[in-house]
Amino acid sequence: MGSAVIALALSVGDPSGIGPEIAIAAFLARGAAGLPPFYLLADPALIASRARHLGVSLPFVETTPGQATQVFAQALPIVPLAARSIDSPGQPDPANAAGTIEAIDRAVADCLAGDAAAVVTCPIAKKPLYDAGFRFPGHTEYLAHLAARHTGVEAMPVMMLAGPDLRTVPVTIHIALAEVPKALTTELIVATARITAADLASRFGIARPRLAIAGLNPHAGEGGAMGLEDERIVRPAVDILRAEGIDAFGPLPADTLFHARARAGYDVALCMYHDQALIPAKALAFDEAVNVTLGLPFIRTSPDHGTAFDIAGKGVARPDSLMAALRLARQLADTNTRRLPLETAGMSMDGLPPLREVIERHGLQAKKALGQNFLFDLNLTGKIARTAGDLSDATVIEVGPGPGGLTRALLSNGARRVIAIERDERCLAALAEVSDHYPGRLEVVSGDALKTDFSALAKGAAGDGGPVKIIANLPYNIGTELLVRWLTVTDWPPFYASMTLMFQREVAQRIVAMPGSDAYGRLGVLAGWRTQARIAFDVPPQAFTPPPKVTSSVVHLEPRASPLPTDVKKLGRVTEAAFGQRRKMLRQSVKSLGGEALLERAGIDPTRRAETLSVEEFVRLTNAV
Repeated sequence: MGSAVIALALSVGDPSGIGPEIAIAAFLARGAAGLPPFYLLADPALIASRARHLGVSLPFVETTPGQATQVFAQALPIVPLAARSIDSPGQPDPANAAGTIEAIDRAVADCLAGDAAAVVTCPIAKKPLYDAGFRFPGHTEYLAHLAARHTGVEAMPVMMLAGPDLRTVPVTIHIALAEVPKALTTELIVATARITAADLASRFGIARPRLAIAGLNPHAGEGGAMGLEDERIVRPAVDILRAEGIDAFGPLPADTLFHARARAGYDVALCMYHDQALIPAKALAFDEAVNVTLGLPFIRTSPDHGTAFDIAGKGVARPDSLMAALRLARQLADTNTRRLPLETAGMSMDGLPPLREVIERHGLQAKKALGQNFLFDLNLTGKIARTAGDLSDATVIEVGPGPGGLTRALLSNGARRVIAIERDERCLAALAEVSDHYPGRLEVVSGDALKTDFSALAKGAAGDGGPVKIIANLPYNIGTELLVRWLTVTDWPPFYASMTLMFQREVAQRIVAMPGSDAYGRLGVLAGWRTQARIAFDVPPQAFTPPPKVTSSVVHLEPRASPLPTDVKKLGRVTEAAFGQRRKMLRQSVKSLGGEALLERAGIDPTRRAETLSVEEFVRLTNAV
């Protein structure tokens, strides 16, 4: 059944608030408002009682999610809860907590099972839930918990306010203003922006989202005159995002960021704290703004207001924001290109058994000594394969296939041939099953990648024609060493057409680092000299078994046709000297290579530091040795 006929799941929220009545009002206005089909997760007796209290005639029917669309034109579809609710408008009661939580649980479960197109939530109040033993800070955190429980992958939820004329995302949310500078980090800004950009592309259908990054301080700090956070925290985040190919710009003064002409220049504004994001969003569209939670494996929207206990039951609550949330949820569901992990549903992409079953059957446990972390999510492995581009004419060299998760993705995505190098003999039987499933397309080499002659492997594949691509979830303990070897091969252009590799996030940042950033060093110079490198996407620890302690990143590198000419060994010596004392001026750090005389020949100011030099300047310095 396609998403166009699957109804939205609407949770009732706190029964003592306005949730029940705005749900009723939205349904009664469904035709004039052009609302998509939805069903309400609630106690039917509560809804009947509230309708009588409001004096409205409400046709409703108890039904299932699958039947909701069929009955929506005639009656409000209610999927009944096991918990019973007390109808006490304006008087929150912990006794209602069970039904409030059950409605959220059911909505998420229905969505993840494909029985609902998206989750829309009416407002909840924290205190009645806390009084009943609820242990989560709020609605969003509980939704993230449910996502992790269902999928096994931890989510980082990101809050977005979306109105007709403005989208805003607060980087820090429900904390005191005095705590914001301490909570704000470059890493948090970057992580929030990545999720925002990804969801704007996959769910809002914006091919290349434009992210305006607000400054924290007045006038974005005015170059440090009004606080240092914008230069030390926000600007480096913007640099990282731009290096990854995300169209981010800033830090920008917040006082000039939200007028009509400024709004035309971006798709979303990332703001540093709660009110910086919510004041303009609500000022522009108080009754139409929608709260969208990004970063979850399902779509979730909600009205941008609270339970409004003070007006509950008085018949004055407006359903505008809920109706906007329903319409946006439908739009996002129809646009959505994100999908759940296939392994979550017990499916495989290629007719082979799920990887968990393969690992259990062969008694495979990841070995720390071999740097192993098995990747189960076949959507992620497929995404890695697709990042490498067209594989139909390619020979792929894979290092450390383990039980074959990525190997299977490469083959199912059309790789003409895969050469997989595996040191762990325990994995060979599982890989043999993959080879049998794809006859003539998988060659497994039992051996140590550090002792493998990759150029010879590539020459052996040359007779088959087509490019050679290196694609691998590299074992963490040898990943950097292998990359350096591949970047420093003697013959150039090299034997490979591209490399698509998984690293620890910290290493990935060093590979793509730009001059002036803390991550910029020898690896960044080497990668930047001979390739064009970018971080394609991140992979959370929970996607692996066992989960590593850090986030991973997939990096895609394409060789430059004509790198600036220099001697690779000399370049290694120069970068080793320069970054070996990176906090010192160059005249001191490269003293052993010629000091100020060398720098003068290269035309480089001797008072500069290594991290400020571009790749081109490092080549000039090397050629002057």
